[in-house]
Amino acid sequence: MIFAVTYNKDNTIHNQFETSEFFKLYETENGQIINVEAVSTLGKRDNELLDILSLLEADAVICNNISNSLAQLLNGEGILVYSKCCGNVDAAVKKFLKGEFSLDIKIT
Repeated sequence: MIFAVTYNKDNTIHNQFETSEFFKLYETENGQIINVEAVSTLGKRDNELLDILSLLEADAVICNNISNSLAQLLNGEGILVYSKCCGNVDAAVKKFLKGEFSLDIKIT
């Protein structure tokens, strides 16, 4: 599974999905992180980010704030969206892998 997390250079989750300048990608297998990579959004915004996530083959997004319409577009492309997350990017992914995210965080 590949997670794309909105990312600031100080390794925190970016506040608004639509304006994120970077994604930190985590490739996972059997509940373990096997690869991590920071990727620029190339100045893309809003719906254009969907194209980037599709190219990166992301299965899920972890972010803080995201519009419901964009979350629904992502879900329509098969990308799960987990919002209302903040703090350290690495810690958020580790929590997800441990099953510590509650279902009310997931936007469907």
